[in-house]
Amino acid sequence: MVNIAEAKAKFSHFVGLAAQGEIVVICDRGKPVTRMTAAGVRPGAGTLVGSMAGQGFLTEDALEPMSASELSSILADTDPPMPVYRVAETRRELDSNEDPVG
Repeated sequence: MVNIAEAKAKFSHFVGLAAQGEIVVICDRGKPVTRMTAAGVRPGAGTLVGSMAGQGFLTEDALEPMSASELSSILADTDPPMPVYRVAETRRELDSNEDPVG
């Protein structure tokens, strides 16, 4: 955000920023009144999908199942704490009448 006087004094600089994809918000007395963007860019276009491109990474184990202790620690941090249920691992466990949580 930049005030009108600074935008006027450094107009070429802010045009260059806009041409590089930056959104330059121009304010009058601290309140946003307009924005400068690259030509052909619709306001709000691309701000949701892909806006974080290149900002993060996935580790090799990111898509691996969580261990029971990892899941328990995540669910315990919710308010109220969420219960943790063990998933039956075999068909025999599913067919039995035993309590799968116990």
